[in-house]
Amino acid sequence: MQDVCTMPWMNYGIGQNVCQFCCYKQINSFPTFTGIWDGKDLWNGEESISFRKDMLERGKLAVCGNSRCAFLENSIEDMLSIFTSTLKPSVELSIAIDMVKTSIKTGKAILDYTPLVISVSPSEKCNCSCPMCYIGTSKNKDLFVKDSQFRNIQSIVSNSFSYLLCGGEFFSFSDSEIQFLLKPINPYKTKTIVYTNGQLMTLEKYDKYVAFGPIDSIFISIDSVDPNMYKIIRGVDISPIKCNIADIVGKYKSNRITGIQAVISRLSYQGLLDLVKFAKSNRINVITFLPLDPYNVKNGPYKFFNIFKECYEEKIYQEFVKIVEQCEDFAKKNGITLFGLRQALVYMEKTKL
Repeated sequence: MQDVCTMPWMNYGIGQNVCQFCCYKQINSFPTFTGIWDGKDLWNGEESISFRKDMLERGKLAVCGNSRCAFLENSIEDMLSIFTSTLKPSVELSIAIDMVKTSIKTGKAILDYTPLVISVSPSEKCNCSCPMCYIGTSKNKDLFVKDSQFRNIQSIVSNSFSYLLCGGEFFSFSDSEIQFLLKPINPYKTKTIVYTNGQLMTLEKYDKYVAFGPIDSIFISIDSVDPNMYKIIRGVDISPIKCNIADIVGKYKSNRITGIQAVISRLSYQGLLDLVKFAKSNRINVITFLPLDPYNVKNGPYKFFNIFKECYEEKIYQEFVKIVEQCEDFAKKNGITLFGLRQALVYMEKTKL
């Protein structure tokens, strides 16, 4: 089970001009489909069936060849939890997980269920140009996902567990674009998760957008809460984010900002415990950590961010071990769930072998 990437069995994504299986690491290696998207036809279309069969026949690393992918170490439950962190355990969710497991175990390429997770990247429009993000160099920031791609999305989204609204920057979209994105949601089953850098996430905008449709959870990208380090990494001031979080947390008793997504890098790893403490002080109960993958960036402009592979140093590794233990201890005592941090350590251990 660990040798097969589970993404094509549970996650599907829609971009500006394409639809594809989703992968944090090597999204360009997955098959893409252009034109009008009928979710059911593409989910079990010829290309998807052929792709799943190929993965099952070749086993591990069939897509990207990345032997250090942290997700290969996770169980399906852990992987799904990253996308459905706002959900409580349920019989229905357990059945869905079992369907994914059984389909892979029995070698099923034609699936009799819809995607568990739908990810939408409607635009590459963003107010930031973060050096670790592909959007930073995008030339398509004025494009927005076409209506034709959403033509038959209603049924497939309403049967999914999570509907992820990813990049560009959600809070930079117009009111009509937000209404368009929130339209196909079934609030009784599907949980909507919005990913944002938080810079434009004002209380005024938040209140207006939640009136358009259900937003169950917000994940904010923060790699460091140290103002100087944040500015070095992201190139902008962290103050607006802290103010926006404080305003929303201050108004609502229930958790509206439930998660942080953090990239672990040479620049940010020493401040991870402070990041976890920041989460506690703002009633944020989930942090997803993503290690910058040298497999993807070794030939790109982001190499200096690595704490892995070519940049491996025993001193950093030993320091990182202690930081992980401190973060896990604090998180356990304060009811915070950490995804990917232990996997990042495992990832780092592999690189030194």
